[in-house]
Amino acid sequence: MHTVNLKGVYLGCKAAIPHLVHGGGSLIFIASVLGIVGDGDLAAYGAAKGGLRAMCRSIAVAYGPQQIRCNTICPGDVRTEIFDEYIERAADPQAELTRLLGFYPLGRIASPRDVARTAVFLASDDSAYITGTDLVLDGGLLGKVY
Repeated sequence: MHTVNLKGVYLGCKAAIPHLVHGGGSLIFIASVLGIVGDGDLAAYGAAKGGLRAMCRSIAVAYGPQQIRCNTICPGDVRTEIFDEYIERAADPQAELTRLLGFYPLGRIASPRDVARTAVFLASDDSAYITGTDLVLDGGLLGKVY
């Protein structure tokens, strides 16, 4: 879990940053809302994603003077093949999908396109003064208590 989700990103940054120090750039990590809140069944995953958030801030501080920005996207559920497989394995797939949708005030699960558009924004000059932050992309999920 940590090798892929944290160490892999660290090694990618270690390789990329030397190429960015003379011209700047934007590093974008994909974390998760589970790097912000806890899930008793996914502790290792949440710890790795929380580590990405901390690494992002450290990179933003260390390399800001070289005009390297670093930000993290923290999505909730995303409608991917893995998500769909999870739903299909449920005893009652429609009931499980309805249950999950009930957690999201916007009433839908994010699409990969939602995540991609957020990444494009963070890579663009439209976000030129944003660094060291988490952009929570969760359809309002973390805004709800009950």
